[in-house]
Amino acid sequence: MVNWRINVLIFTGLNDLLLVTFLVSR
Repeated sequence: MVNWRINVLIFTGLNDLLLVTFLVSR
């Protein structure tokens, strides 16, 4: 049950990281 929560946290973390790198590289 806790596994999907960890997956969501990792997914959102990667999404934010990609967004930040995209904004910084502009």
